[in-house]
Amino acid sequence: MKIASVSYSHNASLSILEKGKIIYFIEEERLSRIKNDSFCKNILKKLNNYDYDFLLISGLERCYFEQEELKNSVSFLDRHHLTHAACGFYNSGFKEAAIIVVDGVGSHLHNNVYEGESVFVASYPANFNIIIQNTFVINKENKINQNLTVGRAFEIVSEYIGFNTLDAGKTMGLSAYGKNNKNIPEFFTPYFNSVYPNVLIDKTFNKKDLAFAVQRDTEKRLEYLINETIKKTNLNQFVLTGGYALNCVNNFKVLQKFPEIEFFIEPISSDSGCSYGAAKYWWHLKTSDKTIRPLTSLYLGHEQN
Repeated sequence: MKIASVSYSHNASLSILEKGKIIYFIEEERLSRIKNDSFCKNILKKLNNYDYDFLLISGLERCYFEQEELKNSVSFLDRHHLTHAACGFYNSGFKEAAIIVVDGVGSHLHNNVYEGESVFVASYPANFNIIIQNTFVINKENKINQNLTVGRAFEIVSEYIGFNTLDAGKTMGLSAYGKNNKNIPEFFTPYFNSVYPNVLIDKTFNKKDLAFAVQRDTEKRLEYLINETIKKTNLNQFVLTGGYALNCVNNFKVLQKFPEIEFFIEPISSDSGCSYGAAKYWWHLKTSDKTIRPLTSLYLGHEQN
């Protein structure tokens, strides 16, 4: 069975899976040369080079497909954090693991509620059980009014500083030049939730200090999530994935703080990895395949012209 998987988010991608192995993977931005490109124009052209049994879509609207035969072959997987978790788990080489997914915005669950932080216990062939799920609410003005999460905190601060909301890496880098500013309220508290976004309208905050604060507080938040996961499971193999798993400063500190835990930090933890995770999950779900295929290289197949 050959699966074509397309993920539409802020970093669209295409994965082709055959007999349980990814034989081709490409990000839209590599083709369009537009950073974090979410439009699938070029990868859909690449898709025409492949024969496949069916097409798996995560986060993509049906309107992108005009041919009736494509519409009939499409399956949808609208669980964003599940696709992140699957990408990390199947690449880790672990037989069973706790998967911590932390990113900006996950799937829309109901009303104005979205995935924010999710922890799964995963095992073969395709068992992903949520043990922790922290959500947040976005109102009509696109402002959070309940339960700030790690990824959204970084997006908020990045935008305030003057970066794009997807430029969390720049904010992480800037944090090294800041210092502790007691006038900046601590993130992830009821007080911060009650005063946001007005608290960030105060332009007197030093941008370096604000970057320092969000880096410090998100590190504490992830440490809390790890400790909560340890309490709820007896596992010692953990996977970190989702956009925040690209925070190398935090990753280094996590490895130092939890030497008893064996961590796999997913290298394709941005949204481009969701097509990869969706394809892997669908394969193991439909075939009950328990073969462990750890990621051994980031070179993922030959390109077909």
